[in-house]
Amino acid sequence: MNRSIFENKSEEREFLRLQLVEGANDPTTIVLLKETGIQPSWQCLELGAGAILQWLNHCVGTTGLVVGVDKNTTYLHNFASSPFQVHKGTFLEVVLSHSF
Repeated sequence: MNRSIFENKSEEREFLRLQLVEGANDPTTIVLLKETGIQPSWQCLELGAGAILQWLNHCVGTTGLVVGVDKNTTYLHNFASSPFQVHKGTFLEVVLSHSF
């Protein structure tokens, strides 16, 4: 039986799946974000948060804010402290105190 990595629910396989999705989509996302004119001191919100949080932080610097919202924050532990804010839930459930 030929099984796809997407069928395996193990934590290691899920992390690999997410990395593959990021590898395929993040370059396009970065191009689109650059077109916004992103710059230091911006406050950025990523829904369905992932590794792009690090890129956003690089752009907004120490005077900016990077907030991620995701239903599953298991793989976002590297973004759990300042300058990042990570909220578990959907964008309809999470109350945010900043404007973006």
